[in-house]
Amino acid sequence: MRRLIRYAGMYYLMVLALRESVVIPKGLLRELYDGLIKVEEVLATIEELMDREGLERIRKAEKEYEKGEYVTARGSSEIKKLIEKKNK
Repeated sequence: MRRLIRYAGMYYLMVLALRESVVIPKGLLRELYDGLIKVEEVLATIEELMDREGLERIRKAEKEYEKGEYVTARGSSEIKKLIEKKNK
């Protein structure tokens, strides 16, 4: 009998929890997640533009790009090779 009462109590708590929950479709959850990522990117950009050093890095990078002073890498292994080459 005690076991039955304990299970009834657990069932009651589960029903209360489910009553307070909301089902969100996966598609909507994905859209919300993607939207939050975009907001995070915008906030990071604003933060960088508000930082004097960050703005100077951007200007320096633009000048280097205009002069062709940049390299491209197709993966992490190429990046590692470029770093090793620069450090030698």
